[in-house]
Amino acid sequence: MLAIVPYILAFIALLALLVLVHEAGHFAMAKAARVKVLEFGLGFPPRLWSLRRGETLYSVNAIPLGGFVKMVGEEDPSEPGSLAGKSTGVRFLVMAAGPFMNALLALVLFSVLFMVPQDVVVGEVEVQQVAPGSPAQLAGILPGDRVVAVDGHPVSNHADLQYRIGLRLGAEMTWLVQRGGQRLVVTLVPRPNPPEGQGATGIQVATVNPRLERRATAPWVAMGKGLLRMGDVLVFAKNEFTKWFAGGTAPEVTG
Repeated sequence: MLAIVPYILAFIALLALLVLVHEAGHFAMAKAARVKVLEFGLGFPPRLWSLRRGETLYSVNAIPLGGFVKMVGEEDPSEPGSLAGKSTGVRFLVMAAGPFMNALLALVLFSVLFMVPQDVVVGEVEVQQVAPGSPAQLAGILPGDRVVAVDGHPVSNHADLQYRIGLRLGAEMTWLVQRGGQRLVVTLVPRPNPPEGQGATGIQVATVNPRLERRATAPWVAMGKGLLRMGDVLVFAKNEFTKWFAGGTAPEVTG
């Protein structure tokens, strides 16, 4: 039981960092837009510690599973410092600042992670299945084909292939494929919005003849991979904007 304590503490620390960065984005943009911020809180009550500076109460709370920036409400746009009294553009920027900061943090963390040398599984990338009507099938790719290179870049595992595909969504790309004793060059266009369960090209692959290899990603490549992973974080922004603009919720921003 005690063995999982470090993992629980690490999870809480990471969650606190994500929330702090997210709420700091809302807070900084609100202050820049001269929106009155009543409280900037890390965690949820009961309150453990607080400090008032100017019009804002800064608090640390007992439940470390979120946080909030409490601004003057939107019920009365005439109230001084009200978020509702600002233009639509300013309100959008205040709401967007939190997800943007999380995306920026994700980019930095993922980029650093990719640059750290680590053991990765490499081998030959073999096509296991090809979805009917998919870009891969239209290009003539068959089960059993092995993807050697994409756009001139060697491919040695599923992550390599996924990364290259992610860079060319909606654009033509060239694959070098090994089929039996011959090599073929095929072109295809990965779909930005594929049918559920198919993926951009419509193939399922496996890394065969696997082995471990020590890798450290170059900074410029790590940034590219970090950008792809950052896209996952941006899904949060979509959900937040949908709830706020459609539901007309009060501008107490939580995370």
